Amino acid sequence: MVALVGGHLSGLKGSIPKSDLPVLVPTSTGTAAVEGKTKRRELAEGAWAFVDDNPGAHLIRNALGGANNYELRKTLSIPAPYSRYHRDDITVTVVWWEEGKEGEVNTTALNVEKPKAKL
Repeated sequence: MVALVGGHLSGLKGSIPKSDLPVLVPTSTGTAAVEGKTKRRELAEGAWAFVDDNPGAHLIRNALGGANNYELRKTLSIPAPYSRYHRDDITVTVVWWEEGKEGEVNTTALNVEKPKAKL
């Protein structure tokens, strides 16, 4: 997910093969990959979509199907109650750290009326 946000911030557009993203947006970790994760990345099929302006929407699109529009539409069209097993409870939080603004706090709260339970 770090590479997806990094690609979004660097201005990538269109469809990027999953195997190409680590080369285009290198990320580093403190230790070498474990349990074959490096091999799985090399064998990754499909592509990531870089089409959204909002980083949260960008992450959700790629979690549900990426550049495969058929898979994305199929996942989004599953009716209730079956959709619960495929896309229920998805939360995306994007946190920005801006150098030099450590003392400033900027939060935005949405006032959304909670739905009333139907009994």
